[in-house]
Amino acid sequence: MKNLITIVLGLSIMFGCSNYDSEVDSINNSDGSTPGPSGNVFPAVNTIGVSGQWEFIENKVSGKIKQKRQTYKRGIHLIRSTYNDSLDVGVLPEAVLPLTGQLSENETITAVIGNFGYLPIFNEFLVSYKIAYEDEAFGEEIFETYTISDSLASVDFTYFDFATTANLSQPGAYTIEMSTHLDTDMDSENNIYTRIVQSLTFSDVCNIHSLIFEESNSAFKLYTLDDNGTCNYVVFGNYTLDQENNIITLFVNESGGSVTKIGQIYDAALDDNGGFTGAISVEGLCVQLLDGFEEESYASNLTYIPDDNLEQWLVDEGFDNQMDDYMLTSNAQNMAGIAIMADDACYDESGAIICAWEDFMDYDSRFSNRLTNLAAIEAFPSLQILNLTGNDLDSINITKNSQLKYLYLNFNSFYTIDTSGNPNLEEISLDNNKTIPKVDFSQNSSMKILAMPNIALGKMSGYIGPGGYFDLSNLTQLEALMLGNNNLTSVDVSNNNNLWKLQLGGNNIAEIDVSHLVSLTEFSIHQSPITSLDLSSSTQLYKLNINDCDLQGTLDLSMMENLMEFSAGNNPNLTCIKVNQTQLDNINNGATNFEWNYDSSVTISLDCD
Repeated sequence: MKNLITIVLGLSIMFGCSNYDSEVDSINNSDGSTPGPSGNVFPAVNTIGVSGQWEFIENKVSGKIKQKRQTYKRGIHLIRSTYNDSLDVGVLPEAVLPLTGQLSENETITAVIGNFGYLPIFNEFLVSYKIAYEDEAFGEEIFETYTISDSLASVDFTYFDFATTANLSQPGAYTIEMSTHLDTDMDSENNIYTRIVQSLTFSDVCNIHSLIFEESNSAFKLYTLDDNGTCNYVVFGNYTLDQENNIITLFVNESGGSVTKIGQIYDAALDDNGGFTGAISVEGLCVQLLDGFEEESYASNLTYIPDDNLEQWLVDEGFDNQMDDYMLTSNAQNMAGIAIMADDACYDESGAIICAWEDFMDYDSRFSNRLTNLAAIEAFPSLQILNLTGNDLDSINITKNSQLKYLYLNFNSFYTIDTSGNPNLEEISLDNNKTIPKVDFSQNSSMKILAMPNIALGKMSGYIGPGGYFDLSNLTQLEALMLGNNNLTSVDVSNNNNLWKLQLGGNNIAEIDVSHLVSLTEFSIHQSPITSLDLSSSTQLYKLNINDCDLQGTLDLSMMENLMEFSAGNNPNLTCIKVNQTQLDNINNGATNFEWNYDSSVTISLDCD
């Protein structure tokens, strides 16, 4: 497995790249050790590689987690001696108490005092600390005496716990500056050590499953859990490192090109048994002190697959060879289509519906063998078709699938659909999504077909247009729009001149302008409070459904030579339908494939005068 991050406990955290190495060499010796003026050296702790994947699936908080001082093994030895009579003490840059976490009103401040000189220290000396909150100035400096019971030998160190505790209970960042004050000190440069700790308010449950770090491009993958503890999503981003304060910061790239910080990991530490500890703060997911473990099966050429049903499909299709939570990434590079549809109990082999409406909309009993997580889809850069009908997905990250054209997500429970990374997307279908998803199609100018009927059982309300639920104005290539059986009050299609299919029935739309839609062949706005329609430009209409509306007076259809399917039942205030001679003949003669339905009280006339 590839080493992805290298951590020097207590001294610094470093990435294995040349830029960092040159910076370290300018501060420390070539071996990473910390010298005093005498040449005595505190060698760096052995580096530990974070190899790939760390899992945190058992993290919960009950009350306050007590922090424990880390004990680090050191091989301290004398490298050379330049000054054989030097006295030099200082503060070692160790991340000791307090560590970032849920801090209290009485936190113990601990400094690691080291003898950098050649001679042992016998006499007591002062040690101090002062604290600044956020961007405020430092408060009062606290001085205490370090009393040596015997001696502090050359190149030895000790922990000093201040008797005066600090109130760090207010959430935020605290800068702690610790200092030594020895009158005969030969070198003042190592007398001060400053570190930052974060006071956090822990969340009750941590919804983070695992983290994968990649050295080659400073990228990460963060796998999340839903409220039921099921791994359901993956976040892609990049990380940076504050080596002085041992803080890993996680960033994601937004659709508009901006970069957003989503969280940080403080005081990360690894043990010899592959364990991981650290305080992680990612708003909305996890604010906790984590204990995790290394997933030994991970390697850099593999893609993690947390969903067993997804991996089983990949095995069945020959893209994976065993059920082990991983797939060889190279196997997915050229795959153009994925269709993983849950088993559906409401259709027979001929495609006929065989269940009642209540059962049809009960997804938990209707569907089986459902996906809950689509993590691993990022490994398919050539993917153009993705069909996930009937699964149990509430989130999806398709930002890495830039070639995607056709996306079918019917009968799921998505909260958000981010299509900003899919500029080639031509068709998206979200029929019968159980919740009202957050969508934004501003980056999908190639869209031709958009289907979102019966969202959250018809609870999708408001209007579609600039400033509304979502905007269609940039979808100038849109050809088909299906938004039926919702609770929309208006739909602005003024910039969608290429529409040939428009389905808006079952909404609360009182008026709509379709006068510019000259290519329209199918239009339905049934079960709506609409009172009038100007269809004078819609000469190509083949199918028109205006059942159960409130149309008034006369409706002119005489310009529609191709109108073969027409429904206008239950419009009590519609008095006359104006037709042309061909239409009148078809009505009177019962022409084949000519299906017109309207109330018996409506007059059919060539002039409606």
